[in-house]
Amino acid sequence: MSIILFDKDGVLIDSEEVALARSREFMTYKGLPWKEEDLLTMVGGNAKRDAMLYRKWFGEDFDVDAYNKEKSLYYKDRPYDYKAIVMPHATYVLKALKDRGHRMSLVSSSNMESINMMVDELEIREYFDYLITGDDFKRSKPDPEVYNYAKSKYDASDDDFYVIEDSNLGIEAGKRANLKVIALRDTRYGIDQSRADYIIDDLIEILDIVD
Repeated sequence: MSIILFDKDGVLIDSEEVALARSREFMTYKGLPWKEEDLLTMVGGNAKRDAMLYRKWFGEDFDVDAYNKEKSLYYKDRPYDYKAIVMPHATYVLKALKDRGHRMSLVSSSNMESINMMVDELEIREYFDYLITGDDFKRSKPDPEVYNYAKSKYDASDDDFYVIEDSNLGIEAGKRANLKVIALRDTRYGIDQSRADYIIDDLIEILDIVD
């Protein structure tokens, strides 16, 4: 029996393109200067890292909290359509892993509101023992804090765990937590996934790896 810790964005849902499109649109709406190469550095990031980037681009006094609140209001009536961006075979793989006796948790840098919305819309809440948000921790990926916390929820050795990630920050966090990492291959953003123990092209390949 293994314990599989799933990331959310870029793993269970193909959300990066939607997130980038929304950043382009909202920055243009706000009259903020942006470059495509800069926006691409946000892929696979988290709120704390995004805040650092905003202040780098727009000045140290940039009000990140106000920006994020206004952006949320701007898109309030246009929530993510999770069913439209769910990764191929994601639900099938979650069910198959649970049927085989494996245990799973969701470990994401996303806030709990978006995590809850996703698991409910996709009807996958039942597959996870725990839903863990990086918002509850002082340090974000690539710091291993969130994965070390996830480990602490189980009475198991490090060898029993697999982390499913896509970003270099997430992969690094998993490795620093001394866990095996399976990366869903990136073909669009040039993400360095070389630290992963396995690189797969489809989530269904997880079923041939975990034991």
